[in-house]
Amino acid sequence: MERAQKLSQKGWNSETRAYILYFLGCFYYKCKDLIQAKEKLKECVKLKSTIKTSASELLENIWNYQLRPSLWRFWFTSPLHGWPKRIGFILILLSISALFVFHPFIPSNLILVLGGLIFVSNGLKVDLNLYTFLIALLIFILIFPIMRRIKARDIEIEIRTPPPFDILSLATMAKLIGKLEK
Repeated sequence: MERAQKLSQKGWNSETRAYILYFLGCFYYKCKDLIQAKEKLKECVKLKSTIKTSASELLENIWNYQLRPSLWRFWFTSPLHGWPKRIGFILILLSISALFVFHPFIPSNLILVLGGLIFVSNGLKVDLNLYTFLIALLIFILIFPIMRRIKARDIEIEIRTPPPFDILSLATMAKLIGKLEK
């Protein structure tokens, strides 16, 4: 398969190249070489072929449940949806910073739009409970992707259980190869 991948770089159509990369990613995944599997699947997704959805699902499974990236890696080096995650992270950080910086200085009759909620201060005090809740909610949204479980005295909740994932069986692989031959 590695040799076929090297040959496919020399002008084969992108559909065949995508299938080769997908098969390689699946084989590396089955061999527990998750880094190589991630790289092959990432390359396969970039080709935008008909197998893109399967490759994306497997890549997401590997990234979120097998590799379990740190908080910074989740937000900044994600192989899927990289820019939306980076922009979301920056917006959340800016919102938290704005809440911390501007709260004591909110003048009357100022409209502050934050996270889809609109606060109108007409000389009234800002509710400290609501203010604290918003900050806690934004921080929770920021760290939620890396949370695995919440544990209390008698209760333990697994937040992000990995989905059952069936990787290429021989029948599926034969069907996909038959598609390529056509």
